[in-house]
Amino acid sequence: MKMLFERLLTLKSGRSVKVTASEVTDFNTSTLPIAWDILVKDPQEVHFRPLIENSHPIYWKLKKLNPYQRKLAELEYSGINKTEIRKIIKELGKTSASQFYKN
Repeated sequence: MKMLFERLLTLKSGRSVKVTASEVTDFNTSTLPIAWDILVKDPQEVHFRPLIENSHPIYWKLKKLNPYQRKLAELEYSGINKTEIRKIIKELGKTSASQFYKN
């Protein structure tokens, strides 16, 4: 995989959010052509961890969404404001992702 994007944001609460995107070379039509990873680290933690794992209450709600909507919902749930989310999408330069983002 080829790294396309990495951004580290620190929120007012002290939480750090790392957003990375990698190009997937072998993909099928049901998955994203890029792999987004959204990792968080609270002030008392040492390492970054996935934001939503299968034990999280919202996990099953997100599973019902399409892949683009799921990642955008994860970005919002992480605490990143809408302006920063728009900047991240713009930096990725993926117009296909931006069509799913609604204010």
